[in-house]
Amino acid sequence: MTTQGKAFPLAMEDLQGNQINQVDRKDREFSGLSDDSLNSLCVRVSLWLFLALLSVHIMFTRCHFISTDEIRVYQQTRSLWVYGDLSTKCTDCIRGRDNRRFCTSGTGQSLLALPLFGMGRLVNLGLQESGLSQWTRFFSGRDRIIGIDQWGGEVEIFFCALLNAFLIPILGVIFFVFSIRAGVSPKTSFWSAVFFCLTTYPAGQSSGFFLHTAESLFLTWSFYLLFSDSKSPSLFSRIFAGFAASMMILCRFQSGIALPGLAIYHLVTVWLRRPENSDLKTTVKWYFIQVFPFFLMLLFGLTLVYADKIYKIGLGPDSVVEAVQRVTRSMERPLNNSLSVGLKGFLISPGLSVFLYTPLLLLFPWLFREGLSSQRVETGFIAFQFLVYLFVCSKLDAWHGMWAYGPRYLTAPVSLVMLLLPLWIERAKMSPRIIRTAVGILVFAGLLMQISSWAVNFYYVAWIEKYLDYKPMFSYLFVPSMSPILAHFRALFAWDYRVDMWLVNAFRGYGFKSMIIAAFPFLCLMFFSLYRLKIIFNCVEMQKKKLENPDFLPLFRIMVLIYCMILVFTGAIWLLDPESSFPKILANPDSTSTEQEMFMMEGFKEAFKKNNLTKALEAFKNVLKLNPYHDKAYTEAATILKALGRRKEALNYLERALDLKDRTMDIKEANQIRTQLAAWRKESH
Repeated sequence: MTTQGKAFPLAMEDLQGNQINQVDRKDREFSGLSDDSLNSLCVRVSLWLFLALLSVHIMFTRCHFISTDEIRVYQQTRSLWVYGDLSTKCTDCIRGRDNRRFCTSGTGQSLLALPLFGMGRLVNLGLQESGLSQWTRFFSGRDRIIGIDQWGGEVEIFFCALLNAFLIPILGVIFFVFSIRAGVSPKTSFWSAVFFCLTTYPAGQSSGFFLHTAESLFLTWSFYLLFSDSKSPSLFSRIFAGFAASMMILCRFQSGIALPGLAIYHLVTVWLRRPENSDLKTTVKWYFIQVFPFFLMLLFGLTLVYADKIYKIGLGPDSVVEAVQRVTRSMERPLNNSLSVGLKGFLISPGLSVFLYTPLLLLFPWLFREGLSSQRVETGFIAFQFLVYLFVCSKLDAWHGMWAYGPRYLTAPVSLVMLLLPLWIERAKMSPRIIRTAVGILVFAGLLMQISSWAVNFYYVAWIEKYLDYKPMFSYLFVPSMSPILAHFRALFAWDYRVDMWLVNAFRGYGFKSMIIAAFPFLCLMFFSLYRLKIIFNCVEMQKKKLENPDFLPLFRIMVLIYCMILVFTGAIWLLDPESSFPKILANPDSTSTEQEMFMMEGFKEAFKKNNLTKALEAFKNVLKLNPYHDKAYTEAATILKALGRRKEALNYLERALDLKDRTMDIKEANQIRTQLAAWRKESH
């Protein structure tokens, strides 16, 4: 708006000098930005918001696992990196192809975590090669091993555990741009995104490696892209909405219960913008062209899910149709729980109520009322998805989602409901003071809840509170005095070992100075991002004006470009990593068992007849180039390396042999190698 636009009001108030001065002052504050410039500022807000939230969530991370659900996904990531394979060695897995063990979860999250695993490998190798191997403990923490499951003690685990700390800020950015697209002012959209990323139950999941954060991200992202397509039709939006939905089910195939809602929403929104005054044939053709890209990507995603499961289970003598039916049965979850028990647990129980873990949900009557008045179709979709998740998860045998803190199965629908918060804050016909007071109280309560989630290790709490001994199981969720919420706050105030965060553990193990050194870069990033955001929001338009036709395509282009750069960087680390066998598989695709046997015989001959250990070692390494799963070659190579005095390499090769034995559940030989490995480590010390 220019000063010419203010000329008429000023002329009408010439007799009131005080008002003229006030209008002049406001006019000087009003910078007159165009919609394009304002859109560009919103894109910048998205980037700085992401960095600010990322720094906060990294500082609150735990750096190790607390559940076998996390371990099996990590082991699958590790197998992809080291072996180029999906078989794992954790206990909570299923028997599958070639009698190997496989993770029951999808491969989506493992693929997402590969760049972080690669970064962990790079840091680990860099510290060891530079003579700073003692610093690996600073990242990895102490060894946490139960049986064959490793819960911590590896640099790679630390970096993989950061995945959700990245996903929550991305979800916050999507929350922000969704609010802008819905017609909310940038200021309200920004604060709503901050509240979501710091005070709701999904935010508390950032310190773990559970699948539900990725499920929530891709569901919300797909919904945003379909919502954007309903406002500004775009082939890009429809294709990537289908891609996001595909990634959702590839990460966690149980999230397929959200697909009908997405499909119905897309069909309805396309129908509502159908061309008028067209004959039936033209309308049907146009309609098919509009919905085809999204459903094609959904079909692609379902194909990937079934291909993943068939690979793990094995096709065997079955036909493809029989294999698909068998895989479908394997993905089904029993729905034998009492519906009343599940609903009571999720809604009003003192230990698992979604309203306790996300206090802002107590505003849901007003949120849905405001949503129905301004975004009726979108609010209907959100209500439908919430009810589907609520009723289906209430019927699951494992409806409680233990062992984890809170109702983790409802992470995704909680994220969707919170999308209505900025609409209510800005458009509710209530006193602004009442709105600010209500939101402030609930935000404070929610922040306390998430701090208890970030800071306290639920597994330690469960052990101290003896939750595993309750009869019937999980009845403590309905006992107010034994609620996990109260137990977490008791642990927080006790400030004992149950308070289990990376920076706190760094302080305990290395002192205050080391903790400050570790936190300093993230504190700098957070304060600089907040400073940049303050400058941007000094503009009056960013506080009050609403974008008529926002365009966030440049933002998503930047995100795609950055992700492509990350993939290239990850590939470079993968190829250079001496312990990664996958590049060797690519380099030798036509290896045969005959060649392996020839090299093994040559190795034994050189070692025991000619006593030429160097040539014997080369022969065994040739076997491993052809077949990185040859545990005998690893064992023999380790023995020769130890004889040559190369103890560090010998330990690495013997650990690899043990890993392979654990993956095939060859318990007898695995225990023999484990004993041998312990003896070698003792000799090294």
